[in-house]
Amino acid sequence: MSKDKPVNLLALDVGDVRIGVALATYPTFLPQALITLSNDQYFIDKLKDLIDVHHISRLIVGLPRNMDSEDTPQTLKVKNFVNQIKSKLQLEIIFQDEFLTSKKAQEILEQRSKSYSKEDIDKTAASLILEDYINGDIK
Repeated sequence: MSKDKPVNLLALDVGDVRIGVALATYPTFLPQALITLSNDQYFIDKLKDLIDVHHISRLIVGLPRNMDSEDTPQTLKVKNFVNQIKSKLQLEIIFQDEFLTSKKAQEILEQRSKSYSKEDIDKTAASLILEDYINGDIK
């Protein structure tokens, strides 16, 4: 990641029904679970609003794979999803392996001993995807 120009990051955990969103901003790059959006016809407009409000310059999208790092049917769905939104966005889009992030997110939420929803799992998973990207990119 370039240290010359501030880069704000948004991460997506793409599901068939919901999309978890997480944010990390320059200079701290501390991932935070932000919101969960419906995966519907209004998603791209809501995403554009988030990109504008937070001055996002890079979008990190979780790429699901199996335990052997091979593509799955969901991998193809996510790649197709990104191809559909890519032409509508003017920013860099990078895939990040999301292996077991939803499971880890659920474990984190269970440790808090508070009730949580599927939406909480999705946005927490997005923050884990973003954390993995940052830890692999800024060292």
